[in-house]
Parts: sequence; structure tokens; C-alpha cells
Amino acid sequence: MQKHYMMQNKLFDTDYVTAEYIDGIIEVQYKEDVYISLKEAKYIVDERLKFFGDQQYPCLMKSSRLKGIDRDARKYFFNEGLTNLLAIALVPDNKVGQMLTTILVHFENPRIPC
Repeated sequence: MQKHYMMQNKLFDTDYVTAEYIDGIIEVQYKEDVYISLKEAKYIVDERLKFFGDQQYPCLMKSSRLKGIDRDARKYFFNEGLTNLLAIALVPDNKVGQMLTTILVHFENPRIPC
């Protein structure tokens, strides 16, 4: 799996997401037509934690390009995957994003503000 880190620009780039540290907020954009299973979810979180370390930060997640995400991946993201996130904002620009937002707010009861 390709990963590209540019510490000087605070850019985190994998095959699945790009994340940029801007003014104290991590802005995440999923790559075009990516489908996320539990395996990819764990990879994304592990790589994020390696890249950003133990720092805690709010996150803005843009899911407009995301093709889909399976149930196990959603559960992982909204539980263990919230490690080091202070708050999360979802920008639901498509049906997948709207589904994620609905599930997060109404069914997952995350331990951080969203």
C-alpha cells in the first residue's frame, strides 16, 4: 500500500484518504471511488496515529468521493478509530456521506462531540 508523508506540509496521503493539518484541525478527504472494509479502516487509523502521533485534534471529514463503507469499518471508525480525536465534523456531500452522518449521530453514540 502506498503511503506518502510530507511532514513539512503536514500532509498525510494513503491509497484511501488524504489528510492535512490546517490551523489545528485535521481535514480528511476520501479518495475517489474508495470502498472501505474493516481492513482498510484499521490501516487508515493506524497510519493516522503513526503520522500525527499522540497529539489530539478535531477532525473535519469530507466523504463526497467515498464509494462505500461496510458495517464493521463504520463500527471501528466510530469507536477505536476515534483515538486522539477531540471532535469530528462530517460533510455529507453525497448519499454515502449522508448515511455515515446519520449512523454516527443516531446509532453509534460516539464518545466525542460531532
